[in-house]
Amino acid sequence: MFVPAGKGDGRIGELLSVLQKRGFGGFLSVEPHLNDYMPDASNTERVIAAIQALQSLLKDNQIDWQ
Repeated sequence: MFVPAGKGDGRIGELLSVLQKRGFGGFLSVEPHLNDYMPDASNTERVIAAIQALQSLLKDNQIDWQ
């Protein structure tokens, strides 16, 4: 099942920290395939949840995302 970044087993927060330490200069994308995780939500709500989850991880790792 797809879940928001940081909610599953992918250890995305740790990955972001390692990438930051290595000077990663690329980009991140959001794939909001959250139909099973949020079955009653609209597509807009799923996209917002996915973006907010990634923003939260970036903030936790003190990574400027703009």
